[in-house]
Amino acid sequence: MPPVYFINLARRTDRRERLETRLQALGLTGIRIDAVTPDTIPADVMKRHQASPKDRRMTNPEVACLMSHRRALETFLDSGAPVAVILEDDVILASRFAETIASLAADSAIGIVRLERMTPRFKVGAAKRSHGDLGALYPVRQYDWGAAAYLLTASAARKLLDLDYPMMVPADYWVFDLGFAKPRGEALEQFVPAIAIQERLLADRCGANPDSDLEEERVKRGNLFDIPRYYIEWNPRFREFGRFAYRLHVGWRRWRAGNPVFARTLKVDVPFADPLPGLADTLPGRDEKAPRQEATGQPHAAT
Repeated sequence: MPPVYFINLARRTDRRERLETRLQALGLTGIRIDAVTPDTIPADVMKRHQASPKDRRMTNPEVACLMSHRRALETFLDSGAPVAVILEDDVILASRFAETIASLAADSAIGIVRLERMTPRFKVGAAKRSHGDLGALYPVRQYDWGAAAYLLTASAARKLLDLDYPMMVPADYWVFDLGFAKPRGEALEQFVPAIAIQERLLADRCGANPDSDLEEERVKRGNLFDIPRYYIEWNPRFREFGRFAYRLHVGWRRWRAGNPVFARTLKVDVPFADPLPGLADTLPGRDEKAPRQEATGQPHAAT
């Protein structure tokens, strides 16, 4: 069984207790990573952060989050384990979480596997690798928010840490956004169905306070590294042109980062592994007209 690390702020004992209880119920023991705070960001990192262009500058809490994920990967590498799971402390885990990570850890072809879901439906690569009745792996082809739950090999972790130190982008961009450099020779995949989901998306079901240590700051900061949404929604007569410009911008970023620009994709529903009726209606998906989740997580027509 791969070790499970979770990132937790010292002051958030409530989150720590909830997550440790969930892990224990699954027969797992989590290894706590003391989260970096804005006050404990290394001086060299803060200097580089403050030198970033203002329109591409993260908030201080986002920098702290990025450095917390780096700390988790460094701790993992120091352990000598071949594979590990990295969690943030506000995730809910599926009932077959332990079985799934054990199956993934035994897969010699994995590199980095995203375990959570945020948007109910998004594009993935057409190639599918089955893990029996647990689910399947699909190549990541569309960025989806969040780095709250992922599994990776020591090789992939080492290569991530070796990328431009420290890459001044939010943690989820660093790990999953193809607009930025990714570890060469390491598969980047999404597991379907998802086996983790953030508490704030299910606050009414889990009884947790849906607060986020980052969301308020992100709202103040606005768009980062992307075409503002008003370019797309500016005027109905030019909406299609705006969408084309957006896709062109995304393709250019991927090409510049050395990642695939053109690939056959599928738009798939990404359900949470456990039945949660009406879940799709509670998520802040990009596409408000996305269909309700399907329990199978089967792909829709190729696009």
